[in-house]
Amino acid sequence: HLETTSNEARRTLDYLKDHRDELPPEFIAMLSGTGKATLAGKGQGERATKESPGPAPEGADDAAVIVVGGGTCTGTTLLETILCQAPTSNPKLPEANYLRCLLAAYRLARGSVHHQVPQFFDDVEDFRRYNAVLVREFLARTRSRVGGVQHLVLKDPEMTKTFPELHELLPSARFVCMVRDPRDVVASLLNVGEKMLAQGRSDVVAQATRSRDLVALCRYYQAFYAPLWTVQDDRFWERILFVRYEDLVQDPEGILKEVQTFTGLHLTVPASDRFDTGTVDFDQQVHSPWYSELYGKQVTGSRVGAYATVLRPEEVRAVEQVCAAFMQQFQYVPAVSEQAA
Repeated sequence: HLETTSNEARRTLDYLKDHRDELPPEFIAMLSGTGKATLAGKGQGERATKESPGPAPEGADDAAVIVVGGGTCTGTTLLETILCQAPTSNPKLPEANYLRCLLAAYRLARGSVHHQVPQFFDDVEDFRRYNAVLVREFLARTRSRVGGVQHLVLKDPEMTKTFPELHELLPSARFVCMVRDPRDVVASLLNVGEKMLAQGRSDVVAQATRSRDLVALCRYYQAFYAPLWTVQDDRFWERILFVRYEDLVQDPEGILKEVQTFTGLHLTVPASDRFDTGTVDFDQQVHSPWYSELYGKQVTGSRVGAYATVLRPEEVRAVEQVCAAFMQQFQYVPAVSEQAA
């Protein structure tokens, strides 16, 4: 039976090879690199160099990886969309959830890596190198799927918490991190929470909104950045650029010059009313509580200071108190000081 099956497989393969020019593109697209090479009549070695380059050597092309982060409701989608307009970057992609999961797994396992040595890994450095290969393979795969672009731009707000781990694995990767006035963030989160409650959801933001627990929302926001403040490696801080949402929407040309210098991307503000959103159709996201009507549209500063119509004066003071250090660090002036001025 094995011989019969083998003969049938060979006949099928010969037929496909003889009729490869007639095969639909959809069929070819589903094949692995080996399958495509076989139909083309290539040998294994030739396929390895032309069809499947594999992960780059450690350190190579890391600088061409740009990761956008920051808390939710801080403009990460806007910034990523702008970066993806650059001629050398990829079209905008969905959030890189899988990469975030890889990094979260690395962080979790690193805490008990001593239990894995030497049975699974030679030492901690061997463990790090192994995970670096996994990340690089994913990035190489992603890059090839978007046309082999020079700069790979990825985003996921939750991935901000694992920026230190990603730096360990890709030391030359660059991070652009959005921040926003905590008062406006809390106001936006309340809006998100109301939508969640209307859908019967019980997410953290929904629960805090139900009880109007602004302290919980402040902590939720600051938790995105907390892991960053523990990093003492100067090389990490050389690879990260913080961008205030207010500066981006009120002086886009000036801020994009700084981002351009940092990333190497050629950045301009498109003259059209809408951005090219690449592979993402925002119209399909209108029912998500996180959806914003500003997605894909031209830069506007209309949401700056919107908290004034959402938060009561005592709530503003509460947010300012909880986020005092954060506001001072990024030069957000408390309302009392604004009134005094």
